[in-house]
Amino acid sequence: MLLKTTPYTLAESRQQASLAQEMHLTPLFIPHVVTGFLDLLTQSVAALSFSALPMTWRPATDDRPFFYETEAFSTGIFWLLLVTVLLLLRLHLWHYARQRPGAATASASTGWLPFFAGTGCAALLAQVALVQRSMLVLGAPTLTLVVLLMPLLCGGGVGSLASTALGDQTLRRVLPWSCLMLGVLLGVYLTALPHLLTGLEKRALLVRSLGTMGLLAPLGMLMGLPFPTALRVLAPLAAAITPWAWGVNAVACVLGSVAAVGLAVAWGLQAVLSVSALVYVCTGWWAYYLLGKMP
Repeated sequence: MLLKTTPYTLAESRQQASLAQEMHLTPLFIPHVVTGFLDLLTQSVAALSFSALPMTWRPATDDRPFFYETEAFSTGIFWLLLVTVLLLLRLHLWHYARQRPGAATASASTGWLPFFAGTGCAALLAQVALVQRSMLVLGAPTLTLVVLLMPLLCGGGVGSLASTALGDQTLRRVLPWSCLMLGVLLGVYLTALPHLLTGLEKRALLVRSLGTMGLLAPLGMLMGLPFPTALRVLAPLAAAITPWAWGVNAVACVLGSVAAVGLAVAWGLQAVLSVSALVYVCTGWWAYYLLGKMP
């Protein structure tokens, strides 16, 4: 195979054909001169039914940077999501069955387990997607992990600390609205974040790192509010819910990180952020519903 950085002219193509004939070579394709093989290849590709092949033909993009993923939607992803939901539901029912003979507040506190599961799962969905999207701006995966964990973890700590300064009535108002605001903020990130990250790509490394931290700091602070706020609201009514809240939240975080990868492969990183925003909105509505039933 001979390549040039500029197109072959007719004279150059004839010269190559003459050299090939002198060397007793059979050229498959020479621009302007020998095109039979290219025509045959074009006809073969046009006649090929890509839908009949057991794989998906799609280019890798920033939203789906999986170069070697050629399978269609895998049934394994569906079963993974189904098992995740069933496992969380089983924990919910197990806790309800164990607490039925107990205090009257046990059944009400059991209803908060989906809230703790939803906040944990949504947080990991968002974090995994944001790490992958920011890697194009920051470069090395280790640097990306450090830069993103700083605003998310430190901001989460600041949000958790801020919840301790709120009164009981304020906590009840903040709890559902913090989840709803997280859903709204993730919705803003869905449209604005790709453009903002593109604007940082040509900056110096320090500017890229600080800019990424600044973009994610508000998200980290809001992520730190729902879990400790819910624990403080429930503490006077059902102290037994605390270990269950920690356990369900931890399980949901692990399963959420695995589900984030499967969803990204199947539908893309933007879809993962969309699911995370939807889960936060649903948990905010569920918290508002449960708070309305509490004394």
